[in-house]
This record gives sequence, structure tokens and C-alpha cells, in this order.
Amino acid sequence: MRPQFAPLYSRRERWRLLLWALVVTGLLALLMITRLLPWLNSFLPTAHCQTIFGINGLSAVMLLMFVAAPLLLVIFLLVFEGPKSWRVWRLKQTPLPNEKVMKPTRYRYGNRALLRPIGFLIVIIVLLGLTVWAFILVENISDQITTEMKTCPQSQISPE
Repeated sequence: MRPQFAPLYSRRERWRLLLWALVVTGLLALLMITRLLPWLNSFLPTAHCQTIFGINGLSAVMLLMFVAAPLLLVIFLLVFEGPKSWRVWRLKQTPLPNEKVMKPTRYRYGNRALLRPIGFLIVIIVLLGLTVWAFILVENISDQITTEMKTCPQSQISPE
């Protein structure tokens, strides 16, 4: 029996996908460079003396970096890859029927097809575990930071 291959994207479709990805990535990078980085640059030197929604500024930055970023990645992966992995799990076939691929790819069936959804599940579990661990660490560190806030000059402490 001859191996079956999934249908390929045409050259035009590949270019369209590449251009779409470049535009979205470029817009996100532009937004980060023009908005987020200048704000962080001005905020970080006095972050320990400020509050954001009642949370110490330094704790808020750490929560953003170590908890919110991985959690957003988990949400992004679940929204965009979750349904696909679920269908692969149910059908035990990868690539899915009539799913186009970038390079010639053989169809895999049965337990070999389940490697992708199992790997996806492992990545999600590891990211969620790291998020919980980081939240616990930030909470422990933020207790120490609140004692340091007393050393801030009164002019630097922002009102809540």
C-alpha cells in the first residue's frame, strides 16, 4: 500500500500566511516598542514606591512577567491549538482530514497520531505549573517588598 500524504498549501497561500504573520508580529512589536517599553522605562526606577490597583508596583511587574505572561501563553495555545489537538485525539489521525500542510507530510494513525496531543497537554500542564509556582514566589517576595516601601521618599509614593 502506498503512503498517503496530506494536501499542501499552494505557493500563493504560503506567501499569504507568511505576510499575515509578519504584519501581526510587526504591529505587536511596534505597539510594544512605542507604548510598553517607554512606560516600563519610566516606571521601573520607582516601581517599589508606587502602587497599581492597590498592589505594590514591583509586585505588579513581577506578576505581569512571571504569572500573566505564561498564563496568556496557555490561553493562546488553548484557543488556537486546543481544538485541533482535541480533534486529533478523537480521530487518532494527524494531520487531520483535508488539513493543508507546508511540506509533504504522511498521515499517521492510531497511537502514533496521539503524540502531538499528548505533547500539547504536557506543555500546558508544565506552563500552568510554572505559573502557579511563580505566583507563590511573587507572593512571598511581595511581603518583603512592602517593608521596603517605608524607605521611599513621600514624594515618590503614588496615591492608591
